[in-house]
Amino acid sequence: MDSKATFSNAFGPQKDIEAGLLSLKNIGLSQADSIKLLIQVLNISLSEADKIVLNSATWKDYKNDTISLREAIYETWKDLQ
Repeated sequence: MDSKATFSNAFGPQKDIEAGLLSLKNIGLSQADSIKLLIQVLNISLSEADKIVLNSATWKDYKNDTISLREAIYETWKDLQ
């Protein structure tokens, strides 16, 4: 089963985004992959999908690391300017 079908099946009629995200993580998809699928399946913006994944229970253990990485990338980019 492909990842889009996995998410759609887990998302189900109850529209349980968290169950869908957990299913994606369990089959090895990353936060970025999950964001891409949310955009495709739910037809939402990148910003919305990012907020959903970043603040989800599924990815909560990675939230601070993700934010730190983004800040480090931004600071490096600023230093290159």
